[in-house]
Amino acid sequence: MKGFQEIKKKDGETTEVHAIINPIIDHGGKISNFVSVHRDMSREREAERRERQGQRLEALGTMAGGIAHDFNNILTPILGYAELSLAMVPAASPLHHHIEQIDSAAVRARELVKQILAVSRNREKTRAPLLITPIIKEALKLIRGALPATIDIVQEIEATEAMIEADPTEIHQVVMNLCTNAGLAMKEGGTLKVTISQTTVAADFAASHPPLPTGPCVKLTFRDTGYGVDPAIIERIFEPYFTTRKEGRGSGLGLAVTHGIVTACSGAITVYSEPGRGTEFNLYFPEVKQTQAAEDLKEREEVPRGRGERILLIDDEESITALGEKVLSHFGYRVTTANSPTAALAIIEEEAVPFDLVISDMTMPEMTGDRLAARIKEKYPAMPIIITSGFSERMNNDIASRLGLAGFLEKPAPPDRLARAVRRAIDQAKKD
Repeated sequence: MKGFQEIKKKDGETTEVHAIINPIIDHGGKISNFVSVHRDMSREREAERRERQGQRLEALGTMAGGIAHDFNNILTPILGYAELSLAMVPAASPLHHHIEQIDSAAVRARELVKQILAVSRNREKTRAPLLITPIIKEALKLIRGALPATIDIVQEIEATEAMIEADPTEIHQVVMNLCTNAGLAMKEGGTLKVTISQTTVAADFAASHPPLPTGPCVKLTFRDTGYGVDPAIIERIFEPYFTTRKEGRGSGLGLAVTHGIVTACSGAITVYSEPGRGTEFNLYFPEVKQTQAAEDLKEREEVPRGRGERILLIDDEESITALGEKVLSHFGYRVTTANSPTAALAIIEEEAVPFDLVISDMTMPEMTGDRLAARIKEKYPAMPIIITSGFSERMNNDIASRLGLAGFLEKPAPPDRLARAVRRAIDQAKKD
């Protein structure tokens, strides 16, 4: 006889047991006893649950990638034309300010797409100095729609120019994790207060919270008015897979991931809670000072211009090739456009003199950008080719380099970044 049985442990959790029961027959043919073999199925069920979760995340990542590609194609002309217009409209004109707002909103949308991709896919993180306040504000706007209307979010920002060394998508994830936890602790409503301030880390505090160094730091505080954390488990809340929620209601990874991100940024995180009176998380990040000289140098840096070089621009979106032609012409290049790989190959065959550079989209009907590049290099092995894409798992800078290409650009690429990549590719090809 086979069957399943649920056994309750001392901590109240339920374990599923697979039981096989066989009778023992005596010499008289009667059942004298039973042999029961029990197998704890908890690990198998947990493995199955994680596999299903992994499949859901993979599906989410695939969907996010498709959305990112299409959305970045939409953003490309918005950002491009906005920046071209800014260069043409006098700074004193009221239109200049309006266009700046369009450009700023489009940049935020581009960063949001990157954040969504970072959450849905395991992407390599690049930490660099960044202004933390805009990231926090953007994340709070996004989480606002996910929290009940009965929860008030209060922002108290004292350090608007504070900089830390981190990856923006990781900081975004930290905010989302802590705000989500706060929301779960305030099911009946309450207040979530988020504070950004600057402070100085003393030697004794740094010694007890490695790897946080002494000196100036940026402090983020997330304070909720929820039911608080039981003192008996507060030391365990950063452990992977530890959760107080019912099975299937949480992975127990949110705070563990948050702790990992903060410490990877040489920071520290502390928690204080009183049952029935709320919880407070304090995050400390070493402050990064950007010198005024570096800022001035960046502002004075000129965008390199072309000298009449010929460029073939390929993209199946006509709005993108039209924009690219205007941008590159503005920077001094002569541009020919094609809206399909077939048309591009026909143009290359017709031209007596090879182009100085080819720029191709990665995802197109008929043929992908890397395959098109291979076809072009059959005729012109030294032709510099740049691949662009709104999102692609098959192409990045490393892959482009291995294929002998001149580079890879993520859409939407600002005009100045495009101009620098073009100039760099052409100059490098001349050296080679």
